[in-house]
Amino acid sequence: MMKEQRKKSERQKRKSRAGKFSTRTELTESFEIQPQNHEHEKLLRWLQTVKFRKVLFGGIDETQMWKKLEELDRLYEAAISAERARYDALLEKQMETGSVGEEPGDAY
Repeated sequence: MMKEQRKKSERQKRKSRAGKFSTRTELTESFEIQPQNHEHEKLLRWLQTVKFRKVLFGGIDETQMWKKLEELDRLYEAAISAERARYDALLEKQMETGSVGEEPGDAY
């Protein structure tokens, strides 16, 4: 009887630690992230579908994990580059039209 209660208690603890989201997709959808560009969309899609190969001892395959992290880094770099291009275009447009109290082309 005590063993059953202990197992039940351990299961409840694991569930409470897992939080209210049962899947990664539910977690990302709960934030309602709207992609800013194509690269950002690719990054979100990757985060929703990434899976790691499990090993018998130690959790996940370390070599594969490093490969996935390198892939994630490339996706982040592409997303940052696309966002910088968008920001630069918006900044250029603002400089051309000028803002209140400033002359067009005035920079800091």
